[in-house]
Amino acid sequence: PFGVWTAGARTIFALPGNPVSTIVGATRWVVPFLQARTSGIWPTPPKILPSDNVENRTEMTRFHPVRLIEGNRAEPVKIRNSGDFANLVATNGILEIPPNSVKIEPSTPLPYFPWTPGTPNYLTSMKRACPKWSTSQPKRRPTGRRKPRQS
Repeated sequence: PFGVWTAGARTIFALPGNPVSTIVGATRWVVPFLQARTSGIWPTPPKILPSDNVENRTEMTRFHPVRLIEGNRAEPVKIRNSGDFANLVATNGILEIPPNSVKIEPSTPLPYFPWTPGTPNYLTSMKRACPKWSTSQPKRRPTGRRKPRQS
């Protein structure tokens, strides 16, 4: 469950316990709230296009992890469940899919919430900083393990 309580200038967010649900709730609600608290304006999320048809036949809004690809498009990344934190490494953020959406065409822009907000034009800055960012796969980072010393 997700909850929000306010008392004067204090606000308390209760986020779900599963790792993916927690980061999605924080990205969608807590970070924009903190940005609004700082600037006085609730931020408007950028909109990007899904790479394929998407749907949400439920009564609730769905947040789907996506990887950004060329041309201002987002490709859904399959995760097994809300505890599958490891597969988020290959994603850049979430798309917000409205409830009762039978078929959303790839030409329909949807709200996008990046894991790393705050850049005025996130997509443009990513392309400028890393021209091949949208087509390359994430590289594995070194584990930091060293070879054992030989005596």
